[in-house]
Parts: sequence; C-alpha cells; structure tokens
Amino acid sequence: MPPSLSLIDACVHRRLIPIIGAGVSMSIKDHQANPIFPDQQSLLELAANQIGQHQPDIANAINTHLDLGDMQTAAHFARQGLSGHLWRSFFNSYFDITPSQISQPSLRLIQAIWPLSNRVISLNYDKVLQWCSATKTTTKPVITTAKYDNSMSAQLNQFIKGTNTTPAIWTLHGHIDKTDSLLFALEYHEKHDTAKQKILSQHMQHIQYREALHMLQHLSTSHQLLFVGCNLDDACWLQQTAAKYNLFCANSGPHYALVQHNQKEAIAFKLKHITSFKLLSFEDFTHTLPLFLTRLATQINSSTEVTPTMA
Repeated sequence: MPPSLSLIDACVHRRLIPIIGAGVSMSIKDHQANPIFPDQQSLLELAANQIGQHQPDIANAINTHLDLGDMQTAAHFARQGLSGHLWRSFFNSYFDITPSQISQPSLRLIQAIWPLSNRVISLNYDKVLQWCSATKTTTKPVITTAKYDNSMSAQLNQFIKGTNTTPAIWTLHGHIDKTDSLLFALEYHEKHDTAKQKILSQHMQHIQYREALHMLQHLSTSHQLLFVGCNLDDACWLQQTAAKYNLFCANSGPHYALVQHNQKEAIAFKLKHITSFKLLSFEDFTHTLPLFLTRLATQINSSTEVTPTMA
C-alpha cells in the first residue's frame, strides 16, 4: 500500500513525528542474528529470575500475573523486587551495550528513520537510535543528539514546538544512561483505582509521566505520528494509553502505524477504538520497511510522489 497524501504532506512540511517502540528494538540483531534486546514479557521474566534468588515470593507473584496476562501488576512487583542498586544493575545488564555488539545490517531500519524528522519519540531504553543519528568519524559514533526524559519539561516544550536546534529524542519511558528515569511500558496503566495506584500516583515519576502524556496529546493535535514497526506490545501500549489518558482522540491525526503483515489483523483488533490511527502493513523489518521509509523521506526534497511496495 502506498503512503497516503496526508502522510506525504506531513513528511514534506515537517509535521511528521516518528514513534519508535518494541518492534524496532526487537529487529536489532547481534552477529548471530539473535535479538539483542528482550521484549517486555521476556524482561519481566528475567526480572522474576533475578528477584527469585533473594525474594522468591515476589518472583512468584510476577510469574503468576504474567501467566494471567496481567503485565501491569507483574511490572509493579518487578519494580518492588528490583529496589535500590538492583534496578540499575538489572537494566544495565540487558540494555547498556556497545555498537560493536550489533550486526550492522540490522541498523538499516533505524538509519532510515532519521531522514524523516529531527524529532523522534522513543519507547525504548537503549542508545541505538542516538548512535544512528550521529556523524561517525571513527568506528565509534560521536554522540551529538539530545535526549529528553519526562523530567525535562522546558526541553520537551521546545521539542513540541520544533525549536530544537539539534536532532532530539524524547525518551518517553526513560533511557539507560539515566536508570532512575526508566519505566516498564505498562507500569502505570492500572485499570482500577486501587490503593497501589493511589500510592503510585503520588510518585514523582508517575506525575511526570502523566504530564508527558498530556504533552503527547497536545503534540498529536498539531502533528501526525508515525509508529514505526508497531508490534503487539506496542499496540497494547497504544490501546491502554489511549483509554486511560484520552490520547489520540478523533480530532487528531490522521496518525499511522506501520505493522508487519502477519500481525495486522491482531493489531487492528486492539486498536479498533482508536479511529485516528491508520494501519499500513509491510512484509519484513529488514528490507520492505526500511525501503518504505527511505522512499517516503525522498518526498522532503522532491515533489514527485513515489509508491513504495507495501502489503
């Protein structure tokens, strides 16, 4: 499917903001073609394994709620079990990697994202998006890209207005260089107003996250969002966030989610109530999705419409 005229127009006039989530993170491979980063389910299972060495009751609670499909409560227990220095060491062990660990061909997708916009929203913790935006002068990239977490309200206002002078990443769930900023993706999406949620709502990190989502809502009314490589984890986040915080309402967009063809039906079902999001499907993360983004980016400097091959 070719991109719509609305998507092309947003790209040409710099109103398009890519969102990068778990689907893109899972497409990054090591030299044995294995995913470098765990998904949210695997991350919580790994947390349970580590916590179980000292706090088996909490580990059992995590695994029980994962078996029930309740990742929100599992994430609450994981945070409880990974207190203090354990939180930092746990995330560092899985996300603080070096560029040499990555298979370069698996970076084509992320390299194709930056020509679309100098503002990108990331739901991931790692540094790969930042590395791919930098100018390489040696085998190690020079980091010149700004990273804004939810505590940086002044910089986020610049991001929303488009007045940032360098490429900028809004790390909505935090980043590995600042482990106290990290959030599990569904941690603050409790469906009921439980006592636990009332306590969390007073936590500064939750207050900042809630304010950040209000800023995202404001951004979504003036810009068009392009969720790149949206997988089922990402769709779950979109669904829960839209329901709890009234994001992506009908008067915003249209926004777009690029989804793998074999997951399109399941993702469409999850997002059926978010009418401002339109789904475009692709076959694979390695070839067709980077090609689509590259051809879309050519619209910035060309008035000739292209028709990428999309499923």
